[in-house]
Amino acid sequence: MRKFILLFSVFFWISSAAFSEVKIKFASLAPEGTTWMKVMRAYDLELQKETSGRVQFIFFAGGVAGDEKDVLRKMRYDKIHATAITGLGMGQIVPEARILDLPFFFANNVQVDRVQQSLFDHFSKKFDEQGYRFVSWSNPGWTYLFSSQNLGQTEQYPKLKTWSWEGDVVALEALKILGITPISLPIADVLISLQTGLLDTVYAPPLAAIALQWDAKVSFFLETPLVHASGALLITKNQFEKMSPPDQNLFLKLGKKYISELNLQTRIENQKALEALKNGKLTSISPDISLKTLIEKVSMETPKILTGKLFSAEMLHKTTEIRDQNT
Repeated sequence: MRKFILLFSVFFWISSAAFSEVKIKFASLAPEGTTWMKVMRAYDLELQKETSGRVQFIFFAGGVAGDEKDVLRKMRYDKIHATAITGLGMGQIVPEARILDLPFFFANNVQVDRVQQSLFDHFSKKFDEQGYRFVSWSNPGWTYLFSSQNLGQTEQYPKLKTWSWEGDVVALEALKILGITPISLPIADVLISLQTGLLDTVYAPPLAAIALQWDAKVSFFLETPLVHASGALLITKNQFEKMSPPDQNLFLKLGKKYISELNLQTRIENQKALEALKNGKLTSISPDISLKTLIEKVSMETPKILTGKLFSAEMLHKTTEIRDQNT
């Protein structure tokens, strides 16, 4: 019996040693001090406390690790282990994830939540196949068009110097249908481009527009959001599997807890930020009949263009069915 206990103790010691301290290098475009980073730091504190310091984050905030394509490249080479990534980055791993970023596809948060909850397991499997553990949806939220030009004048849209995030084919196609010829740039180049006049129009959630200081360079915003921007908290399977099974479960449990809180808080703060912008120097533009017609064209044509390129007709049908349940 004593021999068995000794062998078990040795096995337990070896097993524990195999799962030593795990430091997770986490990259985000969100600057320090924003809601996103505050929540991530709270997540880290509880994770360290509950694992007695065995698991902890090392943060690279504010885009210091590069744009999303740079972060994904570093994740492939184990230089970065985790990120809260937008739909653009998700699509670089699993292209059909961009179906959640179709313009004017969702009417409200209820539809967004229903689709994301229903498709969570589907996308978890897809990301797992590519070497990532999908922890939780992490949504930037409703995204608006901001400009220094009057967005109510649809005949002026072809003249707008509009930013498109480099590599964002969904935004590229949608903006083209609006009559715009986008200027594709990394996100880090947007502010200086607004300052120098290379750009006069951008799209972003209100919180992001303020955090990135884009709001200081625009005067108008389109009252109808372009899209509900999706996102996800991902960690490489390689780093995730360095944790012990109990620590893995705790990591996932706390991740879902904190990111769910973040999504709720982001919605509230985005709405407050939008109201603050509206009550400040920005003028909200309510779509007239011609602009509503253009918006309808974008919502109908963009999925057709991207079907077969990013997602299948079956996936579009399935997602639309889920969205429209009980409505």
